[in-house]
Amino acid sequence: MFLKFCVENGIDPFPVRECDLMMFCAEQVRLDHAVSTAKSYLTAIYSFNMRLGFEPYHKEFRALPNLVQAMKRKLGLGKRRERLPITVDVLVAFRNCMDMSRADHAMLWAMFTTAFLGVLRSGELAPKSLTVTQAVPRIASIAFTGSGRDEYMSFKLVVSKSDPFRRTVTVHIGKTGHTVCAVAAMKHWLSFRGKAACDDYLFVHADGQPFLYNDLLFIIKSLATIAGVPSPEKYSGHSFRSGGATALANAGVPLYRIKLMGRWLSDAYELYVRTEPTTLAACARVMVTGKET
Repeated sequence: MFLKFCVENGIDPFPVRECDLMMFCAEQVRLDHAVSTAKSYLTAIYSFNMRLGFEPYHKEFRALPNLVQAMKRKLGLGKRRERLPITVDVLVAFRNCMDMSRADHAMLWAMFTTAFLGVLRSGELAPKSLTVTQAVPRIASIAFTGSGRDEYMSFKLVVSKSDPFRRTVTVHIGKTGHTVCAVAAMKHWLSFRGKAACDDYLFVHADGQPFLYNDLLFIIKSLATIAGVPSPEKYSGHSFRSGGATALANAGVPLYRIKLMGRWLSDAYELYVRTEPTTLAACARVMVTGKET
């Protein structure tokens, strides 16, 4: 977008000049683009300028931050796309539409339960493309420990946002004894894999190609429609993570443990917890009486 703007206006894009960025921002205002979109462009421009070997300019450009603030007042931050959390009830509705004697359904159920109970990001299960094959989970990523009620599954994440230096992160998910159980679901899926090698992809299509993010997104919306779940278009790959965090909060799990479960490095996890209006409204009674009722 910036390069196109520069070509159309006869501007040499690099090294970046503050006046050019301010003109570019003014164009975003004219086009009525969201501030978040403009800020994404500015971040990309800054990064590319550095990659070309030019000096960082974030301290020298004094007027640009003021312009961005003015854009916020003019345009607002833009509407955040509503995404609904996938709850236990939604998962059960999905399960009721599936045939566990089919390998593809067994795989999907293993993915769903692992994503929900592991509070996983969708990209940790299904990469967006095959350009980086090391980002695809393998069968060797899964291990089972213990027995009976104490049995749990360990899932070694190949790629994780909370592990930028690739030191590996392992998620531990216990047996639930409920329909929604990642341990049972994963074992059932692996029973279909037969003599697959440890280095084979964990989640695959019938032809052996790995299951990708867009595949997962399509299936989620399709299943939500088939199951009669309201507003199926509002569910996405991130709905599992949001639903897992919400379920933990509703169960009274301390926030620090939710943060550990979801591997959040900041307090961003609070944005994932969805609280019902009735729960918030009940706080007034607690404030007056000093106790939960």
